[in-house]
Amino acid sequence: MHTRPSSNSANGPSAWRATYARSSAIVRSLEFRERTFRLEGDVRSILGHRSFGYVPLLGTRIKKKAQLVHAHFGSVKRADEAVDNTMPFQRLSRIVVDAPRSTFAETFRNAKLACDQMLAGSESRVIAIASALPDEGKSIIAANFAALLAASGKRTLLIDADIRKPGLTQMITPAPRTGLVETLTGEATWPAGIKVDQRTKLAILPAGGASHQRHQSNELLASPGMANLIENARNAFDYVVVDLAALAPVVDAKAFAPLADGILFVVEWGRTPSRLVRDLLNSEPLINSKVLGVILNKTDMNELGKYSDFDGAEKYRHRYGKYYIENSFTDNQNTAA
Repeated sequence: MHTRPSSNSANGPSAWRATYARSSAIVRSLEFRERTFRLEGDVRSILGHRSFGYVPLLGTRIKKKAQLVHAHFGSVKRADEAVDNTMPFQRLSRIVVDAPRSTFAETFRNAKLACDQMLAGSESRVIAIASALPDEGKSIIAANFAALLAASGKRTLLIDADIRKPGLTQMITPAPRTGLVETLTGEATWPAGIKVDQRTKLAILPAGGASHQRHQSNELLASPGMANLIENARNAFDYVVVDLAALAPVVDAKAFAPLADGILFVVEWGRTPSRLVRDLLNSEPLINSKVLGVILNKTDMNELGKYSDFDGAEKYRHRYGKYYIENSFTDNQNTAA
């Protein structure tokens, strides 16, 4: 007598469906990985640039209910983005100083070493910080890179040149009355707008006062006044770090690019579309030629190893712990960065 195979047998329909589901999940995971940047090897293979390393996500992304999708580009925060952006500039810009032996700080030291080596022979260096999209954490990268340079004894000026979305300026309290825009329009001299962090001695030139939105930012950045400002800054500082607007939505970064010696490019780990970045850089050869390296920002270090091959370096990062000293700040602080 013949018996019907059980649906729970190893070769039955249920087992086949489970195997298919697992295979499909793996394929989808691999496809998603190929669309974004997960590993330093992705940066090298897709963009042809070196990676300076991973900057850990500060805390965990806060899950929220789905929000309506607005057509206006970049007008609404992502639903699962970390949302605490109220920390004062002084604290956000000192993470690399407050946690000098953390994985966070190590990536910035790697970037500084590369800049020193790749731009050797320059008495002063103008380093632009750029990204493809808004909200990738570019401004916090700029602030901490500049703070590291200043804390190491380098005379460093940080300029907020993201005039349309001045994240650095908005974190400065009290709100500045003058800055980059007033300097370029002749309303003020550039030293008058500079703020100084008394701890690190980092000099900061904010985007400007309340009137900065009235001006065409790309025209200001491409003006002779901007070129003169950068030339004067070169004479007064060892490093000039310039926080630029995102490359995809506006032309401001392209307008400033001729004045930069090098560019640190920031991508958000697991979020920034790799094809978008590749196509943007390929379409802007001047910017692409000045990219010194790429920083993978907001990296979930607990998830990183899952995307690595068996013999990939990311699989062994747990062995690096003895070289680093993390603190509660880098472990637990949430910020949109």
